[in-house]
Amino acid sequence: MRVLNTAAAALYALLIIVFTCLGSFSEISDYDVVSGIGVDFEKNQWLVTCEICMPSVDNDFGSSSIYIEGKGDTLDSAFEDAGRRSANILYTGGNQLYLIGENARGKAELYEYFLKDGVNLRAVAVYSQGRAADTLSAGKDDENSRAKSLAMAKKVSRFCAEQGMPLPKVTEYLKGGQMIIVSEEETPSKAVADNA
Repeated sequence: MRVLNTAAAALYALLIIVFTCLGSFSEISDYDVVSGIGVDFEKNQWLVTCEICMPSVDNDFGSSSIYIEGKGDTLDSAFEDAGRRSANILYTGGNQLYLIGENARGKAELYEYFLKDGVNLRAVAVYSQGRAADTLSAGKDDENSRAKSLAMAKKVSRFCAEQGMPLPKVTEYLKGGQMIIVSEEETPSKAVADNA
């Protein structure tokens, strides 16, 4: 009898695990992988622009980009709005670039967002000259181009190496260290952080 009770309990536990996991299982095709995020603040609203890298087998460069925008009274609600506009679930865990617009610099809510779980602290965080949305999506990528955010992060990395500066990751932004400004032409230049 004791063996039967143990077997029944083990079967019950196994069924709970199986049905719990199956209920929350998502396939990789259910996600849109965000490679870059532009953050702006205008007219008392947050605007986020998410660059999604779309894999392509038709070109030599491997990907092209689409851009999804979201607006909201809070940064979280702007991301929720972008998520509703996306055909799939937005996955920001692998994000490589945070581009911060002029009007969003130094805002406490942005600082608090970077302290949340799930934010890639290794992502490059740079300032945009003007609106981040314009800099990130200007001259939208054609079908044979790589993700613009990845190219921009690479240019910033090269610029920092040439200048002997640390790469301005999210952790550097949080420290209030020296930051980089990127123009619409994607030209990096030195700047001082104003969020300290």
